[in-house]
Amino acid sequence: MCEQIRNRSGGKIANQYMRRLGEYEISRSRGFVPATDPLQKIPPAFANIERISDELAAHIKQQSLGGSISEIGGLDLALLNGKPEQERLFLSLCVIASAWVWGQPEANFRIPRQLAVPMTQLAAFLDRKPILSYASMTFLNWKKTDPAGDLCAENTTLISGFRGSSDETWFVTSSLDFEIACTPLLATLYDAVVASTRNDIDELQKQMISLADRMYILTDAVLKVRERCDPAIFYNRVRPFFSGWSAPGVMYEGVSKTPYILAGASAAQSPLMQTFDAALRIQHKTSTAAFLDSMQPYMMTGHRSFIRDVKRLSTIRTLVTCSGSADLKSAYNSVTDSMNEFRRRHFQLVNDYVAKPSHQAISRGTGGSAYVEILRDAGAATKEASLPLKETS
Repeated sequence: MCEQIRNRSGGKIANQYMRRLGEYEISRSRGFVPATDPLQKIPPAFANIERISDELAAHIKQQSLGGSISEIGGLDLALLNGKPEQERLFLSLCVIASAWVWGQPEANFRIPRQLAVPMTQLAAFLDRKPILSYASMTFLNWKKTDPAGDLCAENTTLISGFRGSSDETWFVTSSLDFEIACTPLLATLYDAVVASTRNDIDELQKQMISLADRMYILTDAVLKVRERCDPAIFYNRVRPFFSGWSAPGVMYEGVSKTPYILAGASAAQSPLMQTFDAALRIQHKTSTAAFLDSMQPYMMTGHRSFIRDVKRLSTIRTLVTCSGSADLKSAYNSVTDSMNEFRRRHFQLVNDYVAKPSHQAISRGTGGSAYVEILRDAGAATKEASLPLKETS
């Protein structure tokens, strides 16, 4: 393999190189968060959906959501002008649907056709699953409280939420903050992948050392949620609305006679760690790899393409192994060590915010994933990715 890399042609071969970041719906200023702010209002033709969304906390408290949903007439999606408006309406419909399923004393596993039909149509347009996902809830569900201020958790609130509590808001906006904070890491990792596709060892070493020096951002940013989101409030008042549709599933009236079984919105749907895994060739167990793959259809299409291209084209690990550079290997190992520390901290977060408040050894994360096995396996795979600094005979 090392000889193949050394002799690889520098000629322009179709699909050999990564595309520009913008072609993947990624920017150097915001990473995976769209470069354009999400629409704060739904177009006037869908004012009834806006009203229900704005009054959702009251509907949940008064158990009056059913009456408002029954008054929704047919929604003409042809009136939507482009993807931003599609995304905005999709967000509100998915939030209302989750409130309908989980916001009653007894869960209602049948989504009325007034929500189900436009939800599935918009999901098809956007090429995502017809349920509230991390992409909708985190990347497209914020507005600045001070328009001139920074894009961060302290300066954002939700466009569409459930109970409207500060803990709920912080849980979501701290995830947005995490993605923004990690943008420099994503940009540097991309540059390292590009260098690897060009067989440029010097540039690769430069980018990997830069990445290693700043990986503290990743391990610090994951703890942001602790600042203003109480674990007990999260578990009892926030988490239920992010649950997915586990077996036997949820019926979408007017859409299908077969129930939908779908994952809920969770950090497992963030593209960031899957990009790191793909770039550095972290090898997960079959079951964990299958789970991570199953999260990609909940991501934006550009982000899915990015992960696939990074996985297909990155030769970082091979070049590091073959380079003979102790500095390059040390940087690579420093990055994987930080990834492992991130996963350890994330595991502890899930334990503190899910297992402990439940007072039992449950194993399901926010979106319904079997988090104990998955996070432990992911951490072990990351730890095992470290390369020996000295060649073994």
